[in-house]
Amino acid sequence: MPAWIPGSYMIREFARNIVQIRAESGGKKVALTKLDKHSWQADACNGPLTLHYQVYAWDLSVRAAHLDQTHGFFNGTSVFLQVLGQEQAKHVIDIVRPKAMPIRIGASPPHYLN
Repeated sequence: MPAWIPGSYMIREFARNIVQIRAESGGKKVALTKLDKHSWQADACNGPLTLHYQVYAWDLSVRAAHLDQTHGFFNGTSVFLQVLGQEQAKHVIDIVRPKAMPIRIGASPPHYLN
């Protein structure tokens, strides 16, 4: 996970906002080892690896994430993990939200984003 955000050259340590993280493959738990402040390593597994993690989201600045009953906002650099060596690979993000809370993004959305 990045420790900084483009345009803001302070070290932000976004990984400190991960309050829970777990991994699984084929429905089985995969052990994670924290390597440093912002890196984890998953044990070897057969098949795709799925990460489930929760991010603290009560920061009203544009640098991190904020979530309440009326809206959710996040900057990708403050919440997305990166797979070293697979930066160009397809990654799937599942945003669990109330149906009444629409998703708006700054870039052109893919056709499946509703």
